[in-house]
Order: sequence, then C-alpha cells, then structure tokens
Amino acid sequence: MPDTHYAPPRSIAKGLIIGLIAGMAGSAAKTVGELIYQPRTLGQTPPPLVLADKIVGHPVAHPTAVIQAIHYGFGGLTGAVYGAAAEVFPIVTTGYGSVFGVVLQLFTHESLVPLAGLDVPATQQPAREHLSELFSHILFGICTEAVRRILCKRYA
Repeated sequence: MPDTHYAPPRSIAKGLIIGLIAGMAGSAAKTVGELIYQPRTLGQTPPPLVLADKIVGHPVAHPTAVIQAIHYGFGGLTGAVYGAAAEVFPIVTTGYGSVFGVVLQLFTHESLVPLAGLDVPATQQPAREHLSELFSHILFGICTEAVRRILCKRYA
C-alpha cells in the first residue's frame, strides 16, 4: 500500500526566509512581553544600546530606534537560523519553539551579553531581569514557531 502522507520537500533557503520573517514577528512579541514585564527597572542601559555606543564610540542619536533595529535584526537573524535548522532537524522545534527561546536566552543574556561587556555578569543581575528575559525569550520562541508553521503551510 503506497504512503499517502505528503511531506513537502525540505528547503534550507525557504527555512531561512520564513525563519527571518518569523523571527521578526517573535521580536515584536518579545517587545510586547517586555512592556508587560520589564527586565530593567534599576535604570540600566539596555545591552543593544551599550553595543551601539561601543561601535560608534559615543552615545548614539535616536537610541530607541537603534535599540529596535538591533533587536529586530538579531531576532530576524536568529529566526532565520532557527527556520533553516527546523527544515533539516525538526527536533529544534520541540516545545513549540519554547526550548529555542530558552536556549537563546541562556546563550545570550546569561552568557555572551555579559562576556561582551554589554551587561553586568549574570550573577549580578536582579532576579527580575532573569525572569523577564526568560519569559520574553520563551514568548519570542513560541511566536517565532507559530509564524514559521503558518508560513510553511502557506508556502508548502
């Protein structure tokens, strides 16, 4: 008996493009999550702004726009990598993207961001910041996966 289940061909290029779009949608969800449960309540400078100031060598003009550009750019980039990986290794979508969000949070805010001097060491960050970042990254991952699935079905 022939297999009647249709599985669309896997495409890394499609995964990259869809992941880019999905990651930007995930970034929007993360932004909303951070409005609800703010990570920095002690007046700390957001890491994207610290990065931008380091790159240009002085405080940037239009800091809110710069923060959002970096935020959405990074979200789109990580979404693109996630989308391509999901095409080849579907296991990365475990937990409907929530595991991706947690791994991203651990890799960035708990390690690389402090190591790059963009924030204080994780051990010195308030518990609220850890919880907010965890919450907003899980939201990012779930939204990224939801949009990725919708677009994959639409453009199968």
